[in-house]
Amino acid sequence: MCERNLNTNGVMAVFTTESKTFINQIDKTKWIIKKELELKLISNVNSYLYPRIIICNKIQKE
Repeated sequence: MCERNLNTNGVMAVFTTESKTFINQIDKTKWIIKKELELKLISNVNSYLYPRIIICNKIQKE
């Protein structure tokens, strides 16, 4: 869906704890991962969550 709705030079940012699943799926699309930010967040039960913010750019047609 993002491939149809964003501009040719569009940027997509994703916040997810399922980064391996997302990365496996993004490899099959017209997007490339430009940057990743790994986070360490404490939950309300004193355990840690490890989400990532992933920045993707659309592959430019040449």
